Amino acid sequence: MNQDIVGAAIVSNEGLMLVGEIPKSMDKDLVSAAFAALVSIAERASQQVEFGNLTRLIMLSENGGALICPGKKSSLILLIKPDANLGLILIDVEDVIREIKDILG
Repeated sequence: MNQDIVGAAIVSNEGLMLVGEIPKSMDKDLVSAAFAALVSIAERASQQVEFGNLTRLIMLSENGGALICPGKKSSLILLIKPDANLGLILIDVEDVIREIKDILG
């Protein structure tokens, strides 16, 4: 796994963590619900401004961030370090997406 990734999960569109490993300091239910809600809002915004279907969502904050790869049924959530190399993570995630595309829908 890329050293810039500190956690990963597959979260259903309903906000349930299907599988994942996130830092122990984080509440998995809260993380799942928050990112499912974020994906829903971003998808709606993308449609409203006529960008089309959401393919990736990047959230960067002071103490870390997330790369979200939404599917029809669930999303892959990668939690990343604040100084992460997004280019390398984006390259790595494409291989993972191909492997789990049936799970994401």
